[in-house]
Amino acid sequence: MPTKFQVTVHGGKELERAFLSLANDAAVRRGITREQKAVLRPVAETARSKAPKDTGDLADSIDVFKVRGGMHDSVVAMGPSKDQFHGHFQEFGHQLRIAGGARSMPAQPFMRPAWDQHQRGVLRNFTTQLWSLYERAARRARRR
Repeated sequence: MPTKFQVTVHGGKELERAFLSLANDAAVRRGITREQKAVLRPVAETARSKAPKDTGDLADSIDVFKVRGGMHDSVVAMGPSKDQFHGHFQEFGHQLRIAGGARSMPAQPFMRPAWDQHQRGVLRNFTTQLWSLYERAARRARRR
C-alpha cells in the first residue's frame, strides 16, 4: 500500500512576486537576450561551415539575431538573413516545375546538422547562464 503524505508550502505568493519583479528587471531582460545569443553562436558557426558555398553569400549571412521583444519577450533566432531567402531550398531541397518538365535540387542540410550537433550544450549552457543571471538580479534586489 502506498504511503500517504502531505506537503504544505508557505511563502508561495511572496516567491511569485519575487520572480515577477525579476521578470520586470530591465537588466534581466537584456541579460536573457545576451545569453540566448551567446549559446546559439556556436550553432551558427557550425551552420556556416556546413552551408553550401556556391557563392558564399548564404554561409556569410547566417547569424544570431533578436526577432522581437515586447516588455517580457526575448526571442532570438538563428539562420540566414532575409536577403538569403533561398536557404530553406538548400536545406530541404526542392523541385522546380518549368515548361517541358521539372528540375529538382536535392537537399543539402546545414542548419539541422548544426543544431543536432549542439542541442544538448545549448540547453545546458543556457540554463546555467540563466540561473546565474537570476542569482545576480536577486542579489541586486536585496541590496535595494
